[in-house]
Amino acid sequence: MPEGLTKAQYETFLKAEAAKKAKKAAKFPLGKEPETLTEWMEKEAANGFTGKGLLSRHRLVKAKYEEFYTDESPV
Repeated sequence: MPEGLTKAQYETFLKAEAAKKAKKAAKFPLGKEPETLTEWMEKEAANGFTGKGLLSRHRLVKAKYEEFYTDESPV
């Protein structure tokens, strides 16, 4: 127990820390399925962005392997 805190203050501190941890866990759930490129393109097409218009929409994508990167336009 940190110095200078009463038992009641320490228990209140522990409850606040547990609540903070639970809030963070709810915000970033484990096992969430990532959105695939195909799903994203379908959603953008439903919003009216296709062809060159799709490329104007900025999206950061990470690739697992170096050979997945290309300089060619997908459209």
